[in-house]
Amino acid sequence: MRSCVIGGGGFIGGYLVDALNASGRDVLVLGRRSDRPHGLHPRATYRSCDYGDRNSLRKHIVECEEKSCPPRYEPGRSREFPLRCEPRRGR
Repeated sequence: MRSCVIGGGGFIGGYLVDALNASGRDVLVLGRRSDRPHGLHPRATYRSCDYGDRNSLRKHIVECEEKSCPPRYEPGRSREFPLRCEPRRGR
């Protein structure tokens, strides 16, 4: 199964990408950076994408059965994280 994680190169998204890869999914990460983020899971595919361009976004996510957009970290606001977090490699 192919999963798409929008913003998967960030702090929270990186944990989600790790968990999805560990469950055997093929993961596509969409991010705003032009370069692949340091520390991104080696089996994850990374593509740069302008989130404001719906056609560009649609072109990437149409090939995925699952889509996910992790919550943004906002200083001063705590959130329950739904996954058990283990220390990440390279971070």
